[in-house]
Amino acid sequence: VALVLGVVGMLGRQIFDEAIGAEDLNKVHLMEAAIASNATLQGSFTQIERLAYRLLDWGDFRVYRVNGSEASLAYRSSVGRPNRGDPPPDLEPLRREAVESREPVIVRDVRGEDRLGDIMPDVRMLVIHPIRFGDEVLGTLEVEHHKRHAYGPKDLLAMSTLAGQIATAFHISELRRPLVLTVSQIGEQVTSLARVADSLRVSA
Repeated sequence: VALVLGVVGMLGRQIFDEAIGAEDLNKVHLMEAAIASNATLQGSFTQIERLAYRLLDWGDFRVYRVNGSEASLAYRSSVGRPNRGDPPPDLEPLRREAVESREPVIVRDVRGEDRLGDIMPDVRMLVIHPIRFGDEVLGTLEVEHHKRHAYGPKDLLAMSTLAGQIATAFHISELRRPLVLTVSQIGEQVTSLARVADSLRVSA
């Protein structure tokens, strides 16, 4: 009986793991569809946040865009801990480290980190993940949690997937920008031609 129960338990666990993996893959496909269907970068980020919250729990979720040696906040999640203040400037060295090393900077216990323990009392774990598109680093994905050691290997893998999706959103936005400008210019020219036609009609 014990042997049969053990085999059934192993099969049940395998089926359960495969079901979780299929659900995660489905969420990744949904994120890809969301990125492709949104006309604006903010719209893509909103959809990514909504789907990412099914995979991860966080106190704060931020996306920074890197331009040379400077980083600017591109998106901050609407979901997070209450009374979130501005991100402390002391995170800049860690952000720069993630960009230069092209590897995630993982602080599993913020209180044990001399640079962060006093300035982030509500945060216990911090992950700064670089956002890469090919060989280019476009920015960083920053996720905070109120529990230390909150994120395991599967969570870090999910963050890597999210960073790839965000990089795709950045790239698509850059590709769409000339098209949007062209459409805007064509619209202005059509409006001007309509005004000229109205003037000619009045004159006639």
